[in-house]
Amino acid sequence: MKLKWFAIGLGLGAVVAMLYTPKTGAETREILKDKVNDGRRYVAGRIEEEHYTIADVINEGKEPSAER
Repeated sequence: MKLKWFAIGLGLGAVVAMLYTPKTGAETREILKDKVNDGRRYVAGRIEEEHYTIADVINEGKEPSAER
């Protein structure tokens, strides 16, 4: 669950940072695309590292948790 929030925060931070930098639209879109791809690779690596499957993530979301 913490990984999901980390990825969301990482993505939002990257978007805000890119919106406030003085670059052209094409440069900003390219940087954002690269950052999204970096995030996807990071999450995919973490999922492999933790041996999660999509079904595990979905089932974890369906289970009641004391953290919620």
